[in-house]
Amino acid sequence: MPKLKDTVVVRDEHFATHVLPAGSVAPDWAVPLITNPAVWDENDDTTPTPPKPKPKAKAAPAAAGKDPQAGPAEGGEDETPDPDAGAEQTITVPKKGATAKTWAAYALANGFEVEADAKAAEIRESLAAEGIPVE
Repeated sequence: MPKLKDTVVVRDEHFATHVLPAGSVAPDWAVPLITNPAVWDENDDTTPTPPKPKPKAKAAPAAAGKDPQAGPAEGGEDETPDPDAGAEQTITVPKKGATAKTWAAYALANGFEVEADAKAAEIRESLAAEGIPVE
């Protein structure tokens, strides 16, 4: 089991906070949640490799010069078009009086995690500080 050289705070799947003190062995469920490689004891042979963050999916650009209504190219097979391909999702900014739950969903859609007890105003302020539109 991997040992920690620094104290780490981790939230489980139920959002319960767990403090894992330096020198302790991290429980199996917490290992993938601890992504900072600097907290692991380098002298411990079981130190895990932290998971790599998943990149955000980007929409593929439309083929240049190809008419989307045209049939298959000569000698080619007709590809079934993906209704979501090339379409960017628009994220609507919540209204100023929206609930914290609505703002949390908006923050998540923009790649930010929000604590379960965060207030709407706190979420708005944090997003604005990061340059995310809030109006």
